[in-house]
Amino acid sequence: MEHSTKLTSSEIGTLWISFIESTMQICIYKYFVQSIEDEELRALVNEDLTFTEEFVQTISSIFQKEGIALPIGFTDQDVNEHVPKLLADGLILYYLQTLSKGGMNKDATVLALTSRKDLKNLFKKHLDHNYSVYERAEDILLERGLYIRPPYVPLPNETEFVSGNNYLGGIPILGEKRPLNTIEISHLFMNINVNIIGMMLCTAFSQVANDQEVTKHLLIGKQVSKDIIDTCSRILIDSDVQAPTTWDVEVTDSTVSPFSDKLMLSFINMLSAYGFGIYAVSSAASLRTDLQVKYANISKDVAAYTKDGIELMIKKGWFEQPPTLPDRNKLANS
Repeated sequence: MEHSTKLTSSEIGTLWISFIESTMQICIYKYFVQSIEDEELRALVNEDLTFTEEFVQTISSIFQKEGIALPIGFTDQDVNEHVPKLLADGLILYYLQTLSKGGMNKDATVLALTSRKDLKNLFKKHLDHNYSVYERAEDILLERGLYIRPPYVPLPNETEFVSGNNYLGGIPILGEKRPLNTIEISHLFMNINVNIIGMMLCTAFSQVANDQEVTKHLLIGKQVSKDIIDTCSRILIDSDVQAPTTWDVEVTDSTVSPFSDKLMLSFINMLSAYGFGIYAVSSAASLRTDLQVKYANISKDVAAYTKDGIELMIKKGWFEQPPTLPDRNKLANS
């Protein structure tokens, strides 16, 4: 079906960033396929690779038909498939689970911002695919005994209503801390898991990066993730809830990079931006005032780290500019 309706600004932006992120994923998956030892995991990554290549081709066709310049994104120059193994299979499984979960959130947002039927169908298919990858990665984690379940709590046996504003307390001057509720626990658990992924990827990338400034930035990111893990774990432990520990997966001792410094820095920037979004959601879902303050401080630190990463990419000439409005003042004065 041909579409004569012009793309809106949100649709152009969505397609553009999807192209950038998907070409990055293609490079990563090409390396994973060569390094994975688990046959079931390799088959899953191969399927995801094929789907993502077709997704990128569809976006390319839309841009070509609409007369929009195609972004460069990431190419075969950004990946070296035939180098020693850097990430254990278990870590790759958690990578797939985390990225597909983030992809589902993004796809749902995109569907709400898109009006053209062809794009709705495209991203609905992408959402369904991300859910399939998430579910299958989780199944493999369970089968391999690697899956870490959220904490168990006593089952409620009656319905209660809050009485008094001390339910919102958490800061001493505002009242005594009440026990965490299950919604707050789920967000703390999720944020710990996301930052374990971030910490381990920063560890892996920092030991293979070639540029010293990139290495330094990755090591800072590793510490930022550690601090967030410590903060969220301490809140759980103080409430007598078991915090998740680092998974039984590993980064190898390889110092040969499978990826360009540009790709690794871009990926960590993307992961940081994803984290920034979930901290905002976590803050909104948490009613205890001390948790809101913690999330505000975490968001401030992550925003500063992400800004530093983008500035480093600009300095290196690696930051591709998104589609931008013309500068009307500049045009008027030309």
